[in-house]
Amino acid sequence: MIIRPSSFQIFPLNSYRTARSTSSVIQPVARYIWPWRIDSVSIVQSIRWSPSPSAMAFPAIKVLIRTASTYGWPSNVLHYYTLQPNTSFSRTGSINTRNLPYLHPRFVQSLASPVRLLAPSHAVLGPYGTALWIDNHTEDYFMQPGQRLAGRLLRDGDSAGQGATGPGPPSEIPSDTMASTVYAVREHDDWLHVALDEQEGRIAVGNRNGKISLLEY
Repeated sequence: MIIRPSSFQIFPLNSYRTARSTSSVIQPVARYIWPWRIDSVSIVQSIRWSPSPSAMAFPAIKVLIRTASTYGWPSNVLHYYTLQPNTSFSRTGSINTRNLPYLHPRFVQSLASPVRLLAPSHAVLGPYGTALWIDNHTEDYFMQPGQRLAGRLLRDGDSAGQGATGPGPPSEIPSDTMASTVYAVREHDDWLHVALDEQEGRIAVGNRNGKISLLEY
């Protein structure tokens, strides 16, 4: 499975593994076109809150997307999607258009995340559903540097979405305008990257000067 700037595609490796030549060209057996062009994406396999013996062997996949605006720079919205396993998938059969391991991406929720022109931003998603992102707090300091480290616990049931094959959010207006937690703020644009360890409750933030700040929550 490959997420491209404009599409999500599923490729079968059956023919590639059995082909004598390594120059074989593989065509996708499924393609989903995103409603917008993607600027950046974070992907993680989900860890179930309550595992059960009857649960699917394939875990759900969580996807957090920041889209690009029509002008090329990042938009002020994050979109949360899930890829649910296909309950009718046969492991003994070949992957094809009628036997796919995962369904099309399902839209769940949007989050407001302001990013100024040319300002750095980054978002990451944990396997338990914690989303973290670096953006700008512009409501108090118009046209001035200022970053925030914000986050929210995303659950698949937070929003009804558009169904397994739905086109995504009905409009550009976020379905949720607030982050549940703001971990830190600063008056400079020096944060570039964020990483998360949900099990240990730790956040690492990378700085322009090479320093790494470690937070616990």
